[in-house]
Amino acid sequence: MQEISNTVQINAPIETVFGALINVQNNVHWIKSVVSVEMIDEPPMREGFRFRETGGFMGVNTTDEKVVVAFRPPHEFGFKGQFLDNGTHYQLEMVDEDVTDVTVTLSGTPPRGTPQFVQRQVLKQAGNRIAEDLARLGRLLENNE
Repeated sequence: MQEISNTVQINAPIETVFGALINVQNNVHWIKSVVSVEMIDEPPMREGFRFRETGGFMGVNTTDEKVVVAFRPPHEFGFKGQFLDNGTHYQLEMVDEDVTDVTVTLSGTPPRGTPQFVQRQVLKQAGNRIAEDLARLGRLLENNE
């Protein structure tokens, strides 16, 4: 299994950040690779909730059905899908009343036979993308307050 994590500090209350993360339809506004999100289940968000996300990474577009596997407001939100079989996991920690640390971890098993140099390149690009996406979310939240 491969894993990559990154932490970004966002100048917004923890409840605001958590609300933005669980509003997966807005992923298209802050996750660069996401093109569309379709809800499979009816809200509210909860463990077991399903949605379909279409996006691209390293020039390949895919559609993946996701299922929420962790939902503990306002501290934890996670989901998994076919392509990141162990998923995307967000941990939130209140630093101050209006400051939140967000740690995101992506983990999954590369397809059998994927060369090591390709795995390293994917991890490097994913790590850079995580930091950029979380910074973008922070800017959106800061501009909306």
